Amino acid sequence: MIPGGASYKTLDEIGFLENAAHDKTLPEHVRATARQGLEQIDAGGPVHPIYETIRTHTTSPDAAEEALHQAASDALARVQSAGRPKPAPAKKPNSTPESMPVQYPMRAFVVTWTELDQW
Repeated sequence: MIPGGASYKTLDEIGFLENAAHDKTLPEHVRATARQGLEQIDAGGPVHPIYETIRTHTTSPDAAEEALHQAASDALARVQSAGRPKPAPAKKPNSTPESMPVQYPMRAFVVTWTELDQW
């Protein structure tokens, strides 16, 4: 349908433009530009340049970096408020017959050793 490109990407971009045209949280001039872009696309215009224009108006380059710094400071605050974890109590060794090592017969050693001769 779209030569030389993946159609799902183009559909995603058109969906983004439609959402931007109806998003009440965006400024009116951005929504108007998105509506004009959709009209241009309906008339056969290219999708990607219009998408890039609207995307730059809806996201600021500092927003992603600011969100990353906020997430890092939140994680640091959680770690500092948690304090040091208590060490786990030392486990005592079991002296039950189930935990005692098993002594295999000499035949098991010989069979294992002969299987390793090709290494």
